[in-house]
Amino acid sequence: MSSQLSVISKASQWRTTLNQSLSLRLLLMLGVGLLLLYPLKQLAAFVSEQDKSQKAQHHALAQTWGGAQSIIAPVLVLPYTEHFTSIDTITDNAGENRVISKDIFNDRTAILLPKSLEIRADLKTATEHPEIADAYKAHLSLTGTFDHAPLLNTTDGTRDFKWEQAYLALGISNTQALDEVANVMWNDKRLALEPGTLQSKLLPTGLHAVLAAKPPQGKKTTQTFKINLNLRGSHALAFAPLGELSSIRMTSGWANPNFADSLLPSKRGLSDNGFSAEWQISNLARNYPQYWIVEETKQTPDLQQSLARVSLDLPPTAYAKILALMPFAIYSIGFMFICLFAFSSKRSEPLHALQYALVGLGMLAFYAVLTALVEHLDFDSAYISAAIIITLILTIYIGLIFKKLNIALFSSLMLSALYILNYSEIATPQYSLLIEVCLIGIGLLILMYTTYNLKKPKPVLATLSIPNSTELVLAKG
Repeated sequence: MSSQLSVISKASQWRTTLNQSLSLRLLLMLGVGLLLLYPLKQLAAFVSEQDKSQKAQHHALAQTWGGAQSIIAPVLVLPYTEHFTSIDTITDNAGENRVISKDIFNDRTAILLPKSLEIRADLKTATEHPEIADAYKAHLSLTGTFDHAPLLNTTDGTRDFKWEQAYLALGISNTQALDEVANVMWNDKRLALEPGTLQSKLLPTGLHAVLAAKPPQGKKTTQTFKINLNLRGSHALAFAPLGELSSIRMTSGWANPNFADSLLPSKRGLSDNGFSAEWQISNLARNYPQYWIVEETKQTPDLQQSLARVSLDLPPTAYAKILALMPFAIYSIGFMFICLFAFSSKRSEPLHALQYALVGLGMLAFYAVLTALVEHLDFDSAYISAAIIITLILTIYIGLIFKKLNIALFSSLMLSALYILNYSEIATPQYSLLIEVCLIGIGLLILMYTTYNLKKPKPVLATLSIPNSTELVLAKG
């Protein structure tokens, strides 16, 4: 009997202490909040996987259209034969010196980059595949000159250039995306393009055009070229500044250009009609020479290390927006718990841990509902619908807990305000930190107001009525 009384006494003591101690109520609320971090993390992982899957599908589809394009062109590949005479003096058995000369011929291949290079690129949005939002069609014009005079400056013999075997190599990321046969002019002669660059280490993919030209007449060392290309692509377009001086100009109707991871343009403009960008790039801005001899070069230069590049940034996906919203769940659930704590502080019975947990899970369910709705609605419509659904459910539940209409209506207003503030996290991200700090401040003020008049709880035994042994015997009889 005494053991049963002890259990009843301890249970009553714990219940009375919990009812009277705001500190224990706060610890209970904090413990439930910490436990809710796990489902929040799991939900964020699920949304992240959905976002990765959507981006992977978009990337795979974009590759069928053309993908990100890099143009590294043109490169002049000029074979030649190097001739020099070796003269040696030898002494025969009779002690006489004799001079022996020997002609040596070595086949070499020179890689020559343009003296001047001017690139014009006009990007148009491709409408054939609306599901590839960053797809484009580009009209490219490359003009300039080659000057092989530096190759003539040699002190070892002579060089016989084989212009009939020389060719232009054009590096293009995806040649399958060429819309039309490119037009290549060398001086006044039109050249026929053939697949491959014939320089796989230098330019892995692309085209080449054999010059089949006669040697330049007289002392002329400058040759002109003009190349027109029409190709498809998506996400990005880049050019290698191969000239001693490269002038590049891009125009497009795209509204969100990004020049990160690129040589920055010297001029850029952005308007309602799109953007324009201009580069003036010297060969001093890159880390490879203007020409080199293949057989004498140990490491092939990397022509892709310095590019003039523009990325066509897409707006964030619906899943990416949800991921951006989810950190605010910690603040909104914490604020809602503080308000529920303040409401329950005037009650003799505190809120049960399960009630805190259900309110918190209901607020997390908002992101699950939103994730489901964005697959069928635009983001704004899905957000409003999810907010209305969760607000109605939680308002009814809180009203049933407290059985007071004013508390239910006030909870509804708070939830609506929290969802408006949550949306502003992506609508006006520059104010997100300010919003979060203000929410923490208001929550602290509510806690301060609720706890400013703490009173010492009454002794438990003074409030606990335990029947005496006579009453127990009579009750047993």
